[in-house]
Amino acid sequence: MSAMASAAVVKGHPDQLWLSVLVALLVGLAAGAVNGFLVARINVPPFIATLGMLTTASGLAYVIGHGAPINGLPSDFGKIANNQVLGLQIPVIVMIVGILALALVMARTSYGMRIYAVGGNPVAAQIAGVKTGRILFSVYAISGLLAGLSGVMLASRVISGPPNLGQGYELDAIAAVVIGGASLLGGRGSIWGTALGLLLIQTLNNGLDILIVPAYWQSVIKGVLIVAAVAVDVWSAKRRV
Repeated sequence: MSAMASAAVVKGHPDQLWLSVLVALLVGLAAGAVNGFLVARINVPPFIATLGMLTTASGLAYVIGHGAPINGLPSDFGKIANNQVLGLQIPVIVMIVGILALALVMARTSYGMRIYAVGGNPVAAQIAGVKTGRILFSVYAISGLLAGLSGVMLASRVISGPPNLGQGYELDAIAAVVIGGASLLGGRGSIWGTALGLLLIQTLNNGLDILIVPAYWQSVIKGVLIVAAVAVDVWSAKRRV
């Protein structure tokens, strides 16, 4: 949805690239804020809230493009993600900066500790004085903001606005964090572990492509990996108890 919104804006205003980036960020932030409101204020189960947003945003992406990709974008739009700095493409630099910044926040700030506390035991965190609703809302909002940034980067890389851009990435995201050591039960995980899980998933994807494994079998393999990683996490949690 953010990719389609940025593509629609830059097509209408080809000389204002910054506006397309801003719109993508705001669209992602709005989606994350809605998720955060539903989970933190209305107490909608997180899975239902995010699944509903996934379905809604996927539909709105087609609405923005009237059911078709947005093509004919200015070549300058591709410079957002396809330029290089010190031999590294912009998305790689954004990823590195994001990893370092979020690792610092999670490990060295009280905000990061509050996130772990809310994830591990929200009731205990609330008793300890943590504003659990605000923490949940902020985490979902930040997640949406980063999704918006990813959307405009993807659209810039292909210099187009396909409405199905990023489809299926949620499976890779879940696999990366679970394989990286994050617990779906909450309270455990790290940015460095997630980064390692991301590298492993991408290595797996590239390896399967090199071996010419059909796409549907790749989904099966990643699904099995997610279930296995979660099963190991649950088993280890029971042993600690």
